[in-house]
Amino acid sequence: MKRFFQLFTVGVLLGSTLSFSTVSAKEKKDEPKQYNSYMMSSKTIAEQRTNMLASKVNLSADQKAKVYEIELNLAEEQENINSIYKRNGNRETMKASTIEAIKNHDAEIQKVLTPEQKSQLAGTSTEG
Repeated sequence: MKRFFQLFTVGVLLGSTLSFSTVSAKEKKDEPKQYNSYMMSSKTIAEQRTNMLASKVNLSADQKAKVYEIELNLAEEQENINSIYKRNGNRETMKASTIEAIKNHDAEIQKVLTPEQKSQLAGTSTEG
């Protein structure tokens, strides 16, 4: 009888663990996917960044095309910087290169936006 009780307890614990892990896996499946640039192509990153900016300020079709090209250049440049870092392992050089690329990117984006869009973007970045 004691052996039966031990086996029964192990079975209940094992069954509850399996059902809990199944529920956890289902919950994770329903969660939105996180932004992970290491797994996305440069084009996908550029599209997402362009769409994000377009949702913050109303971009014309011409502006959207220009912003996409700027975002694509940045994504490709970041990919290149990351591959150089993987070869060299020099973190300071990677950091300086990334900061420079982002500064150039921001300057190019500012050239595309109208004064109203610039103020709108400045307002959204301070809000949250």
